[in-house]
Amino acid sequence: MKKIIKKLQDHRDEWIESTWQDWLSSPVVSRWTPQQQKKLLQGLANHLLQDVKSTDPARRGALCRYCRQNIQRRGDEKPEIGLQLNLLTRLRLHVDRFVDEQVGVISNEFHTILQEIFDSALLTISEVWGDVLRQERRQDLELIEQLKRVKNDLQQQVNVHYQMIRESPVATMNCDAELLVTHWNPMATRMTGYQPSEMLRQSVLHLFGVNSRDLFLQRIRSKSERISRLHLNIVKKSGETALALVSVSRIKYPYPDHLFYIISLQDLSAHEQLSSKSKKIDQLLTLSRITGAMMHDIRNPINTIGLYADLLSEKLAGQGSSDFKRENLELLDKITGQIDQVSHHLNHYLAYQHLAELHFSAVDIDINLRSMAEEMNFEASLKKIQILYTSRRSAWILADWPQLKRAFMNILQNSLQAIGENGQIQIDLRIERSRLIIRIRDNGPGIAASDLQHIFEPFFTTKSNGEGLGLFITRELIRASGGRIRCWSRPGRGTVFSISFPIVDQGRVE
Repeated sequence: MKKIIKKLQDHRDEWIESTWQDWLSSPVVSRWTPQQQKKLLQGLANHLLQDVKSTDPARRGALCRYCRQNIQRRGDEKPEIGLQLNLLTRLRLHVDRFVDEQVGVISNEFHTILQEIFDSALLTISEVWGDVLRQERRQDLELIEQLKRVKNDLQQQVNVHYQMIRESPVATMNCDAELLVTHWNPMATRMTGYQPSEMLRQSVLHLFGVNSRDLFLQRIRSKSERISRLHLNIVKKSGETALALVSVSRIKYPYPDHLFYIISLQDLSAHEQLSSKSKKIDQLLTLSRITGAMMHDIRNPINTIGLYADLLSEKLAGQGSSDFKRENLELLDKITGQIDQVSHHLNHYLAYQHLAELHFSAVDIDINLRSMAEEMNFEASLKKIQILYTSRRSAWILADWPQLKRAFMNILQNSLQAIGENGQIQIDLRIERSRLIIRIRDNGPGIAASDLQHIFEPFFTTKSNGEGLGLFITRELIRASGGRIRCWSRPGRGTVFSISFPIVDQGRVE
């Protein structure tokens, strides 16, 4: 035994070098430099010798302590588990080979000691690395929860602002960097007489009188991000001149010289007629002024969330194969998908497309409603609410599904909020006399009779923090698709929404 230990000590550099050369022939991919890797190998060998020389088994453990310190070290110096395990395995092989060549047959005593030392080291690596992985898993789960909360908050903000902007009583238009009109809302048509097709890709300067045009250009060329309360004369399609209150917001993208303008007009000549609604108009005008900044502020966190999700995905991808990794990658895929959807909606909201500009196509309402119900089931399950979907057959309608989907989502969200917990929502699709009938029934508390007749009116709400636009937008979207909506409800017996659409033959729709 002493002879073997002396041989190992006297020829330490020899068997360390042979291990190193073997390592270089097929190295494990590592962010460590060769110098750092060789230093780690030498440390493993030195602490191995300390344990081998110890005559008292209770005093052994130098190799275990060294491995533990390496794993627990923080920063860029922390070695990967594969690097340390691979070096230990190769070191064991070359120690056995060296002793076999120099001494002959290894004694059972030495073989047992060597086996115990290496087994303890491997067990230590497994235990400590397991602690590290569990800690990182907790951090990953906390980050995922934070991402979910941020995503939900942003989605709620976007929903509210989208509904208010779409139905704004303020004439609103989007212009590119050259002041060419890119979008035109319904109030702009009512105020000026110009249809969207007459103004799109035309200069917004055509709306202003000569003197007002010069003042408008002067303010646009200034460095102010927001321009408000400009009193300018606009020339309507009829040739009539009207005084308007003009506000401009700039939205600047993260690209040089890439920006566009959101311009809002309030017809001051009709101010007296709108006095009863002045408070609501002021609120929406203020919202119109800050829309650009708010959309920009919303876009930045979404981009950051996407970056964190990508980083987290890369981090999980490098942790080997496990059920935990697969499940979390699936969650990250869903988060990324929702981020993409929110980004898509942001671009869509900025477009200010009105109902007359919906892009209709043939829609299989059965497939789309079923998919929407499955998406909503996750949120519903958190409140212990069931969403049940039944369908008699497939049916096609003409609709702009992304917009029509928002109408159905408004109804379902209202039901989820009304039920609270432990309830049920039933969605039933059927065909009656060439019309598609969709009934959405919940077993919530119902709606009071005095409120039921007002639920589709704009700005009517029974919620303390509600905006009163959800069901109004829902009705207008359904009407724009040729549909009808009705509601029945009794306190304590739930609520039923019935929506109907004319059916189309998908085969004849181009």
